[in-house]
Formats: sequence, structure tokens, C-alpha cells
Amino acid sequence: MMKTRILVLIAGALLVMGTACGDDSTGGGGNNGANNGANNGGNNGGNNGGNNGGNNGGNNGGNNGGNNGDNNRGTPPGDPVLPEPPGDLDTTPGQCNSAWLAWVTGWVVDAEGFPVEGAKAQLCVRQAGVDTVICLRPGDTDDKGVFTVTVPENNRCIVEGTFRVLVPNADSSTSYCHFDPSNDAGFKKLSTSFELHDTTRGTAAGADYMFDDGLVISGVSADHFPIGTEPETFAATRLGGSAADFCFLDGDVAAVYAFSPEFDVPVGEEYAVTIPNDSGLADGSSVDLYVLGGLTCTLSDGTHVEEGKWVNFGTGTVSGDSITSDDGVPCIGWLGYK
Repeated sequence: MMKTRILVLIAGALLVMGTACGDDSTGGGGNNGANNGANNGGNNGGNNGGNNGGNNGGNNGGNNGGNNGDNNRGTPPGDPVLPEPPGDLDTTPGQCNSAWLAWVTGWVVDAEGFPVEGAKAQLCVRQAGVDTVICLRPGDTDDKGVFTVTVPENNRCIVEGTFRVLVPNADSSTSYCHFDPSNDAGFKKLSTSFELHDTTRGTAAGADYMFDDGLVISGVSADHFPIGTEPETFAATRLGGSAADFCFLDGDVAAVYAFSPEFDVPVGEEYAVTIPNDSGLADGSSVDLYVLGGLTCTLSDGTHVEEGKWVNFGTGTVSGDSITSDDGVPCIGWLGYK
């Protein structure tokens, strides 16, 4: 199953309380000053006590309500009933030496199995005798997480297909997964869901970006980010390395990192990376570093990495509690080591 997750942020209200200032007493108003002080003190104490009680009650109620809301999402609805092709769409297989696919449907969920509405599922196809990959108009998910994609007639003879799934302008990774386009009816209902992964924004220190688990990406330039995105949105998350959890892995790895947004790094400006050595690797040992081909990913020798292809781009060296890259990261999307 391809994994996906969406980060849900709950915003709490910030209550700012003012403090009361008492009047000064002068001359023969000692008693008045004392009385006023006592009265004001009592009143202020009562008022502040009431305000604090109300504010604390409101805050606690809001927090408890939010927490209970998170905890009471209930049981995920399970796999949805996928639709049939539109009645006016001719899915009759044509002349083709590979798979003929006119229409495909599937669904997207978060890490808990709940449907993700508003995600985009884009099918990228490779056709017989054509070297380039053509990425089609994406399908949008509905409130059940279901999407459909109609393949244009001149793109239906498919040798290979890759799905690109994302939520626009969200702190969540873009995921890629190859799929088998073969079918008997000219259309296909996918049997497994796509699952999105949430990401957490890093902290910038000049050209270095530091993330919660100790990952550091160095040499980052604002010029590399896609149009419409800002460097402060640079986010990542560390995930387990089991091949069973990721469609692009052909074997287990120590860990993978998912990033957002995704972008290519110009040749000659690859990023240095420092990864926390929480696997207990021996000092001085070497690891292999990998990236996943995305919409754009170019290795240091100018080779384009195909969408959804997991490739070894270099090595890293263990030094104490960290792993330092010997070769720069060529693109931002997915990173792993073993």
C-alpha cells in the first residue's frame, strides 16, 4: 500500500489579560487610602479570580473539546465503493501492443485511514516508442477520497504508468507510485489506496535548515524553490524504512525522509545533508544515500531520474551521532539511506 498522511492543525485561542492599577493616596487620606486599597484589592481579587476562573474554564474546555474531537474521530470508513466509468465514455480496447487504459479510479487516505478531500491524483504515462513521460490532467478527490482520471484517446496505449499524488499548498509530501496499467475492460479500479505523509517545517539558520529529529540540509537557496512557494515552507518528516510501507522501495532501508515542497536542485549546487545516527552505526562506516525521482530530479552528472524511481546518488560517512553526506542531494522530495 502506498502511504499518505495529512497534518491536521488545531488552533487554540490566546487570551491576553490586563492588570488593574490602583490610585495613589496623599495627605490626610490615610484611612481613605487604606479603605480604598482594601476595597480595590478585594474587588480586584474577586474580579481577577472570576476572570481567571472563566478564562481557565474556557481554555480547558476548548482544549479538552479539541482533544476529544481528535480522539473521537471514530473508526475509519474502510475502502470506498469506487464508481463505474461514465456512460458516455467508450472504454473498448483499441489497437495496442501494450495495456489499453481509457479511465482509472482510486482513493486517497490519511495515516489513520480517513479519506482526504481535495487531493490531486495525476497519472503520468509512458507510451510504446516514446521516450518522454506525459503527465495527464489530475483528478480531484471528493469527500470520500475518491478520484477518477480520464485518459485522452491518443494516450491510452500505455507501457508504464506512475501516479503522482499531493495536496496543493499543504505541509505534506508529494508521493509517487508505479502501477500496473493492464486490464481486461479498458478501465481500471485500483485495489489499494494512496496515503499522504504530513511534514513539519524546519528552522532556517542562513542557508542551513534544521528539522526536529536533527536532520540538517545545508546550502539551501531561495532561488531553488518552485514559483509560488517560500523557503519558510520547507518541511520534512522522518518515516520508517520498511519496503512494505512504500511502493518505490525494493528492499528495507534504515529510514526515509519525505519533504515538501518538492523541487530540483541545479547541477553543481547540490545540498549537503547531516542525518542523525540513531541506528547505532559504527563510527567511520559508510551508508548509501538515495533519492526518489519526482516531477523534476537531475543527478550531478545531468541524468534525469524518472518519476517514482528510487536511485542511489552517493554515500555518507558515520561520525559519532551523525551521518554526513559525501555527495550532495540532487533534488528535494524523498531521501533515504541504508
